[in-house]
Amino acid sequence: ALLLVLDNFEHLAAGSELILALLQECPGLHLLVTAREHLQLHSETRLVLESMALPSIATLPDVLSYSAVQLFVETACRLRPAFTPTPANAAAILQICQLVGGMPLGIILAATWVEVLSPAEIVTELSQGFDFLAAELRDLPERQRSMRAVLTQSWQRLTAAEQAVFMRLAVFRGGFTRPAAQSVAGASLRMISTLVNKSLVQGEPGGRYTIHELLRLFALEKLQECGEEGEMGKHHAEYYLDLTAALASSLQVQQQVEWLRRLDVDLDNLRVAFQWFLLHQPAQAVALTAALKDFWALRGYYQEGRQWWSQALSAHNDPASQSALRLMTLEAIADLYYLQEEWVQAITGYQEALALWPQTTRDKLSKVRLLRKLGETVYARQVGAKVEPYRQPAHAALQEGLRLMADEPPHVETVLLLVGLSQQCWRERVVEDWEAAEQYAQRAVDMAEQLNAPSTLSAALNALSVVYVARGRFRERAQVGLRRVELSHLSDFTDPYERVRLLREVGSALIDIGDYERALVYLQDAEELADQTHAVGVLGGLLHLQATCALRLDRWDDVAQADKLQSLQQRHPALHLTSNCFHMAMIACMHAGRGEKEQAATWRDASFDAMAKAMPPAQWKRTRHY
Repeated sequence: ALLLVLDNFEHLAAGSELILALLQECPGLHLLVTAREHLQLHSETRLVLESMALPSIATLPDVLSYSAVQLFVETACRLRPAFTPTPANAAAILQICQLVGGMPLGIILAATWVEVLSPAEIVTELSQGFDFLAAELRDLPERQRSMRAVLTQSWQRLTAAEQAVFMRLAVFRGGFTRPAAQSVAGASLRMISTLVNKSLVQGEPGGRYTIHELLRLFALEKLQECGEEGEMGKHHAEYYLDLTAALASSLQVQQQVEWLRRLDVDLDNLRVAFQWFLLHQPAQAVALTAALKDFWALRGYYQEGRQWWSQALSAHNDPASQSALRLMTLEAIADLYYLQEEWVQAITGYQEALALWPQTTRDKLSKVRLLRKLGETVYARQVGAKVEPYRQPAHAALQEGLRLMADEPPHVETVLLLVGLSQQCWRERVVEDWEAAEQYAQRAVDMAEQLNAPSTLSAALNALSVVYVARGRFRERAQVGLRRVELSHLSDFTDPYERVRLLREVGSALIDIGDYERALVYLQDAEELADQTHAVGVLGGLLHLQATCALRLDRWDDVAQADKLQSLQQRHPALHLTSNCFHMAMIACMHAGRGEKEQAATWRDASFDAMAKAMPPAQWKRTRHY
């Protein structure tokens, strides 16, 4: 057997015929062929060379285990032996590798600049364009001494029709689907297949296609040169506005999960479309932002959502619709503040929207919704003195909204009205009416079940859970909590912070009914997610609840968890101490129970120190059982 290696084979015009002849004349011959185009032979076995591996976070020494970073560092060290990756430049090195998309030649060309530039300066130059990627390395073929030369060769091998389609595809960011490519760029399935065969477009699982970022920037430059960038930008923006508008209604009813995922994968394209509309058609920027309103909330993109609304309002200067647009913007921004638990900003936004409502032609249901949201924010966080005048109007508005929806089919807004009324039954009354609260909550759950809207159903179940806790029905509360966890996995609607709170709530509910084994599972899941998302405020409480379970199960070693507690405090210096002092006290009790007096005294003193930092002595009476 003989192995023959043929490199850069795409340069041979009659390449396939040569390979066939070789294989026919030499039965024992094996060929290893590298090329930018498929050979289109039945006997070929294809191995696609992907970009080099990249980490998501630049932390030493982990970042050095990735091939892209290793190639940069090795190249840099050969050219400048004193070069060393440090915590100060690790992020810049990673960003360099990301800007060239993990392409080996791009990494090598970028690394040649370490003789005169720092990694941070290389990033700055790279951000201005890929012409920076050039070097006079004599052991490289001339065609590989600059990224432009490499990309120009690939471009010149395309027909005029292929060039036209490829440069139009450059308007997409983060990939595209076949319908999108056909609608925006006029790319037929055969043309996409041709570009895939020539390694200019990559097919991805799930029917999406991507273009390497350096190739995309080169093609976008060609699109600008021929004067088509504006027209393609318009087609691209309009396509994603139409797509988002078609999907928006589905976010709160059927097929919620699928539509959310479709918006997720096209988020970069949506951002590009929004920026184009801001510059050219501000009214459409408003329309796109409005269509994504629920997406921002369900996905937890609160800050970005607020920025879009503010920018759309600033760009749109039509006096005839300014009041209505401002009201809509104020409400949307307040909603996002509410979800982020920025209560004062949310209340202020709802108040401003209510003050503006008389200047618009919006219907009564809009005011009902604003009053409901304002009331929920006030009652939920007990900041009510400054919005006292809105308490009674909020209750009346909820009743009015329910009457308006009486003849309508099941609707998400009706479910939320019922949830609000359930909450009103105990939040603002001197004597809580838990029976009425349960009736409203159960009606909300029943209607949400009909709608098949997981996030709305979870909100209704949460209202029912509050009633169960108040009425001492802890087993039913636990069942509701478990159902909400199932919904969160099924629908993928819950943001990470909300999921942490939900898992903690379920763990606490299971403790209340004595199911400590299952409680531990949910609490450990919550701890892992809280650690990943830096939800520092709940970590101490989660450890305390886990210790409670271990204590009830007579697992004394698990009660301590001293190593875990210390590790968390090292990673999160701001770790909340209130729950930690309880946890430390439990560890002290564990050592005392074993007769280990010295250790018990150490943890007791640590508990007192933590408690002194966490709360004033006047509140210690609440914790005297420790």
